[in-house]
Amino acid sequence: MQRQMMLRIGGPVLLIYVIVLGLGGRMLQHVARQRAEESMRRVAASYASTFDDRLREVSRIAETTARFLEAAPDVADEALYGQLSANVNQSPLVYGSCLAFEPGLRRPREELFAPYVCRDGASLRRMNIGRDVYDWYADPAITWYSEPKKLDRSVWSDPYFDEGAGNVLMSTYSAPFRNASGFAGICTVDIDLARLRGTVGMAIDESVEFVVITGDGRFVFHPQANRIMVQTIYDVATEHNRPQLAALAIQMLRGGSGSAIIDGWDSDDEQLVCFERIPSAGWVFVSRIPTSLVLAEVRQWSLWSGAALGATLLLMLTSIMFLSRGITSPMARMRDRVGELGKGNLDVTLDENASTAELRELAGAFNHMTSELKAHVRNLAVEVAARSRIERDLDVAREIQQGLLPTKSPAVAGYDVAGLSKPADKTGGDYFDWLEQPGGRWFFCLADVSGHGVGPALVTAVCRAYVHASLATGHSLSGLFNRLNDLLAADLPEERFVTFVGAELDPRTHVLSMLSAGHGPTFHYVAAEGRLNEFGAHDLPLGVMLGGDYPPPDHIRLAPGDFVVFLTDGVHECPDATGARFGLDRLRAVLREAASLDAQAIIAHVVGRAGAFSFGLEQEDDVTLLVVKRSAQGDGRE
Repeated sequence: MQRQMMLRIGGPVLLIYVIVLGLGGRMLQHVARQRAEESMRRVAASYASTFDDRLREVSRIAETTARFLEAAPDVADEALYGQLSANVNQSPLVYGSCLAFEPGLRRPREELFAPYVCRDGASLRRMNIGRDVYDWYADPAITWYSEPKKLDRSVWSDPYFDEGAGNVLMSTYSAPFRNASGFAGICTVDIDLARLRGTVGMAIDESVEFVVITGDGRFVFHPQANRIMVQTIYDVATEHNRPQLAALAIQMLRGGSGSAIIDGWDSDDEQLVCFERIPSAGWVFVSRIPTSLVLAEVRQWSLWSGAALGATLLLMLTSIMFLSRGITSPMARMRDRVGELGKGNLDVTLDENASTAELRELAGAFNHMTSELKAHVRNLAVEVAARSRIERDLDVAREIQQGLLPTKSPAVAGYDVAGLSKPADKTGGDYFDWLEQPGGRWFFCLADVSGHGVGPALVTAVCRAYVHASLATGHSLSGLFNRLNDLLAADLPEERFVTFVGAELDPRTHVLSMLSAGHGPTFHYVAAEGRLNEFGAHDLPLGVMLGGDYPPPDHIRLAPGDFVVFLTDGVHECPDATGARFGLDRLRAVLREAASLDAQAIIAHVVGRAGAFSFGLEQEDDVTLLVVKRSAQGDGRE
């Protein structure tokens, strides 16, 4: 027993230590990566913000000048050059500034007028960028004028080499300005990318390895100068076979900020990559660090932790060996008692006078458990017996309720009649019926009591009895409904009511008189036209209030092949797995599909399609249908 105890305790403890060591190492790796990621994301956000601030500072120069020209459109040419010189001198990042006017404003339409001032060593150089320099107005390859004009807003251009004017690698911010007639031109401010790298780029910590890419992935900043504006990040991914880098590049260029761990960049070392968008220019700041540098301290911790846990385990096993001697005997006795309990002996107990407080508490808990188990078994037996009685009573109630429904179709000359009722519970709140009346007439009815279960089932039985008794008095349909309403209103509690539709058919004239108390819709299919008519409620449901005064019924003449469908809302309100309802539109389509079938087949088709729609779900509400169909060949009487 002592050896088994050492194995059973020492083995799991060893496993737990190994798991703890592994989980601790993984947790520390996760924490280290998370901290490094948070730190790098803060750094990326900070430097991206620095870039963005500088670019916004430059963009404000162009916007201010554009607004100035809108306020003073007739300023002299010399003043224009003076303003452009002031623009260049406002910031060391600005390489040049231009005012490009819409042709025909300040010069004849055939001439391009774009005064331009840029740096030339320690001085400034001024010129007009006319067609002799390049055609910035018509050349589709030059977008610093055409794109902001088309978009009617300020934009940063992708970096380009401005051959003929600035003659440097630059990026241009273009701000439109307008006059009273509309668009008047563009004010630009150029930044020399080399100057930007020499100012903002040099201010970044040398330990941060970073690149800056444009909206199409080209490098604006890169540790290897020969890649700048020559290669894209996709070229690097292809060169080094890094599909993860290519996928990350797509994510970076979609906008926003983020981070990811990829399998390598320009080496096989796994990389932690963080990126932040530079909103003003649409560029992306990307920093990276090998994960091996992030996890170096974690590996060292894992070695020391493994040694410490090994020593702790050895001490623990030694302690277990001595302590187990005082535990194994009481535990063996407890094992025997538990074995008896497992065989069903709930009277077994343990001695609560053990040598240690823990064993005494355990024995007391065991004895309390066996006492609770005995009480639970007794209560469970009582509950099972009571539930069995309720189930038997419900089965009897269901048999009685189903026995109140018609069991076979009526023999109505020239007509096919069928009905079906499927309660959602053992008993339901729907019912249908048909009764033959004097003179060969037939009465059909269908009712839906609010709710479903035993309560509504009792109401349906009462309603059926009232219908049978009231029909014998020879009331008209309106009179019948008035009587039924008063009887039910006097009997039912306020929360109960009955939606009811009744119809009287004269097979000789083929006229169906129909009246609805809060029930609908009822469908009439006209076979000759393929049309489906719908009838709603004529008045309130039965039992809502005393003194109802129901109107005269609707009269329908049934031609050969016509049929009328009475149904409860459990048919068209059944849901599918998404919560969508079967609905009246589907019901109408299903009824048209079944137009050529007999009455029983029409019911089967509707119930089958609704059941397929709700396949796998429990029935929510009672489903009841009653179909009255005139034979397609007729009986010779029209």
